[in-house]
Formats: sequence, structure tokens, C-alpha cells
Amino acid sequence: FIGDKGFFSKENIAEFNSENTLKYIIPLRRNSTQIDYETIGCGDKSRFGGFFLFESKAIWHYEKLIDNQRVIVFLDDILKGIEQKDYLQRIEKGYESYSKINFLEKQHSFGTLSIASNLMDIQPELIYKYYKSRNEIEIMIDAFKNILFADRTYMHGDFEMETWMLISFISLIFYYRIYNLLLD
Repeated sequence: FIGDKGFFSKENIAEFNSENTLKYIIPLRRNSTQIDYETIGCGDKSRFGGFFLFESKAIWHYEKLIDNQRVIVFLDDILKGIEQKDYLQRIEKGYESYSKINFLEKQHSFGTLSIASNLMDIQPELIYKYYKSRNEIEIMIDAFKNILFADRTYMHGDFEMETWMLISFISLIFYYRIYNLLLD
């Protein structure tokens, strides 16, 4: 299960963990108390667990084990610079709730993505890639609904529904094969 930040709660995590076969990747909100920004705050990359390249960017990571779940913090220095610049521009423009004091409180969270997961044997790079691939799934669902017009079934029975799903699924496969041929 790959969720968005809104899915993270103690109740949801307990439910996921009650099913021993259900694996999850759920990002945490940046203000979550489960995230330890001390490693980032010290500025010493030797305290990180390592790095990998993703879309030509270095992604640094470290992790902690909290209540039998991994909390992996990823740092993208390029994104950090962009987010800091954006925040400082909002201070200069006088946006409400943007201030130097708030900037200093949030400075270590810029450019970070923290993920809670019960995938213990998978490398952080793969967890990061799984999470980032969720956008591709959303694009596929969008094509399913808007290009194939498969967002409404109008079916009245189980047999018709199963047939409709099979035809829609095969149509989606054909759509992406043609799409990939056009891209090539």
C-alpha cells in the first residue's frame, strides 16, 4: 500500500500491522514528531546512511526504527534550495504566517521526505522509487477515466461488470502499448 500523507495515523498503522501480509509506504507530514531532523541539522553528511541518484539528483537518507516501523528521512538538496528560496520570497512579499522566525524553525525540514514503512528488508532507494511511482499510477487511472471513458460502468449484473472490467483492462493495455510506440 502506497499512500499519501493524509493516510498516516496511529489507527491506520495499527490496522496495517494487524494484517501480517500488508506492507505499506506512507509519507509523514513534515511536522510529525516521529521525524528526527537532528541529523540534517548538524550538516554532517557522514551521519546519513548513504545516498543514491534519482533523476540525476543526489538523495541522501537515514533511518530510525520506531515502534517496529522504519522511518526513513530522504533529503534532496536541490529541492531544499528551491523550497528555501520560495519561502524567503514569500517573507519579502509580506505573506501572512511567513516570517524569519518560522523559516528558522522549519529550515531543517526543507527538501525532505520522510516515509514510514514496515518493509524492513528493502533498500531505502527502492522504497523512495516505489513512493515516487505513485504518480504514474495516478496518470494511468486518469487515462482510464478520461481517455477510455471508463469512469462509469452502466452495468446491471455481475457477469456484465466482469466483462466490462476485462474489456476496459485490455483497452488500457492497448492504449499504453500504442502510447509507448508513439513515444519511441
